[in-house]
Amino acid sequence: MSMRSQQRAPARTPGHQTPDFTSVASPAYRHWVKEASERCDADSLCMDPAVVLASFPGRNTFTAIKIVDRGSGADMILRERRILLKAQDCPFICHLYAAQQSANKAYFIMEYLSGGSLRAMIRMCGRLDISSVRFYTAEIVCGLQFLHQRNIVHRDIKLDNIMVDRDGHIRLIDLGLAQDGVTSSNKICGRTGV
Repeated sequence: MSMRSQQRAPARTPGHQTPDFTSVASPAYRHWVKEASERCDADSLCMDPAVVLASFPGRNTFTAIKIVDRGSGADMILRERRILLKAQDCPFICHLYAAQQSANKAYFIMEYLSGGSLRAMIRMCGRLDISSVRFYTAEIVCGLQFLHQRNIVHRDIKLDNIMVDRDGHIRLIDLGLAQDGVTSSNKICGRTGV
């Protein structure tokens, strides 16, 4: 891939299908949430939050479903949903397609990022060349600037929360610890992330 093509914002390829979740009653939506819930309930290794891969029956469409235990706090879940909806226009933040809840869990149906995390990429490659570091850094800064212009602070930037999409572009994920409404007069304090 040439450097010129890398520096453009990610474009949707003609074969890429974005699922339509205009209705909570969508059969695809219910199928994905049911399948993810069953998979997580059957898997004793599911962490909180767990992320599972789901596919749309009969199509070559994949999505990631983030499953969060509702006991972790309704405020945090609602804030993450609100921030993800505000970030729909940013090509450097993972997109939310839909959100739903059951009695015990909240489900975020999000875009699937097939490139893995930046941590996994560095482990696989050993190190990144300087042009890749500059490119990824620029995209991370663009994503953070987008959030900061909307008075949102991510608060959990780490290699595991920086994903790569199938075209090689950066996407910031895991806005569970993010805070919105941060201004010079409305500050937050405390330590987050690990």
